[in-house]
Amino acid sequence: MRSLLLRLSRQSSRQLLLALWVALFCSYALTAVLPPWISQPLATAVAFVALFGYPLLVVFGLPTEYTTPLARRVSLAAFAVMIVTCVLSIADPSRFPSAAQHPTLRILSGALALLLLSPFYLATHALGEARRSLGRYKPLDSLGTFLSLMYFPFGGVVFVQRTVREVIERGAPNSDGSIPNADSV
Repeated sequence: MRSLLLRLSRQSSRQLLLALWVALFCSYALTAVLPPWISQPLATAVAFVALFGYPLLVVFGLPTEYTTPLARRVSLAAFAVMIVTCVLSIADPSRFPSAAQHPTLRILSGALALLLLSPFYLATHALGEARRSLGRYKPLDSLGTFLSLMYFPFGGVVFVQRTVREVIERGAPNSDGSIPNADSV
């Protein structure tokens, strides 16, 4: 994951945004040509990567000084829940009870929503730790980072990409807290 994040960090935010939208439009165009049993999973996969790919890549690609093993396990669990949710969405919805009808299902659906959004929270925390190590953290900076990650396909990449590039180029902090320069990495 780190090598993929390194490769993406070398791209400009415009290039990433353009590639993302080209992939979204191509998958949309393929839905008109391909049969639904092929086009729907393809479009779901592309939309999944467009929405959740970059936060998951940040959580798994940044050095371990910024993301904990627990954060990576929670993100992996969220990824597994997303896959199961996508697979279950193919099933007939009339066979499953509505969450609005059962209070227990309401609570479970709220917990599921928090789990599904956890990669965004964890990536925000990791980028906040990275900004602190770079000496560029400002109060309430995490709010802008969270919104940028949530709206990544709609231009949020512009605000996040510079920090990711700097962190990847400089590397992880040393044990004494100093940050190596890009030449020593």
